Amino acid sequence: MSLANFKAKITKTLKGSKAEGDRAVRAVIDGIVDTLSGGKPLRLPGLGTFRVAQTKARKGRNLRTGQAITIPAAKAVRFKASPTLKRAVNGKAKKAAAKAKGRR
Repeated sequence: MSLANFKAKITKTLKGSKAEGDRAVRAVIDGIVDTLSGGKPLRLPGLGTFRVAQTKARKGRNLRTGQAITIPAAKAVRFKASPTLKRAVNGKAKKAAAKAKGRR
């Protein structure tokens, strides 16, 4: 899904204007970026956890020339999906909900 399609989906869910949907999506993205750039993890229940990890310098290879190079140490964003998201992606959330509904 593209960013434009995602904004349209949020706008429809909020039943607001296109500008309101755009501001909502932008606010969420800015919040994630601000939190991670401060070095703090961000936990979103039902979605997962974003965190910043420090990578070590390592040896690599220039694929065009075959020459050995050193890749410098850097920070990278890591994401760990929540169990709820994993179940939803694997289709198990709907099955569990249907199963629970049948027990009533």
